Amino acid sequence: MKLKILLLPLVIFFQIDLIHGQGWDLTVRKNVFDKNQIAKPAQLNIIIPDSGSDSYSINTGISLIKESAYVTEYFQFEYGFSGEYHRNSKIDKEQNILAGSVAGFSIIRLPTEKTVKFINTLAIKFKSDFENNTESLHTDLKIVPIIPHWDISDYFGPDNFKFLFEPSGGFYYETILKDSKNLDGSIIRGYSTGALGIYPFWENTEEMIQITIDKTWWFDLFERDFLSNDQTTDPELLEIALQIYFNKAKNAGLRFEYIDGTDPKINLFDQEYFQVSFTFKR
Repeated sequence: MKLKILLLPLVIFFQIDLIHGQGWDLTVRKNVFDKNQIAKPAQLNIIIPDSGSDSYSINTGISLIKESAYVTEYFQFEYGFSGEYHRNSKIDKEQNILAGSVAGFSIIRLPTEKTVKFINTLAIKFKSDFENNTESLHTDLKIVPIIPHWDISDYFGPDNFKFLFEPSGGFYYETILKDSKNLDGSIIRGYSTGALGIYPFWENTEEMIQITIDKTWWFDLFERDFLSNDQTTDPELLEIALQIYFNKAKNAGLRFEYIDGTDPKINLFDQEYFQVSFTFKR
């Protein structure tokens, strides 16, 4: 059987100069409203065999953010809108969700040390899960600290081999609006993420080669009839990836990725798999 594997780049045309001229920033990532230093690019992998079913792995989020809507010496406010699609038909528990969000961002600097800042994101998301025929409303508060003198969310290491450690955390609330089994429920979770970026050949490649290790823990704080919807108690997620970009602009490349665990934000239920994807980022 002949198998054709297509890695298809997506080319998105916008009037970028006009958007930036009005103070708007367009981003394309795996996750919407990604303010992290270790940003994950959008992913696409499509397999079309000569016979049998096609398979897809798509993780794409597009955000439009109004930059510097309000700025003072120690405080900055921004807001934005987004849409995202996550589809994976190659895993045991298939994933197929479409979501739209609105979010506000605040950047708070300390009066005593202006290089120290906290990036706070409050997002409200409407999510449709076509695989499980559910709809839900999701509110997420996320905080990312940047403390350069402690090497937190800032590059450190030798000139040609850099590291970046980026912690983040927050809380999210999700409530089921529609379920095929007429179930409803809600849950409040706290979460904490530790991300490590490793950048070999830093001076020559300018981050074109990246190794990233992400570990996320969720903690169930309150739950009402929610875990009956194929969810997991106190889930965890491990992601290990090698990202190779084709150019120094880092807008396209290949990603080799190992994933083990659950991501309840995008309805990725307990899985373990390895995948190779074409990636794109703006």
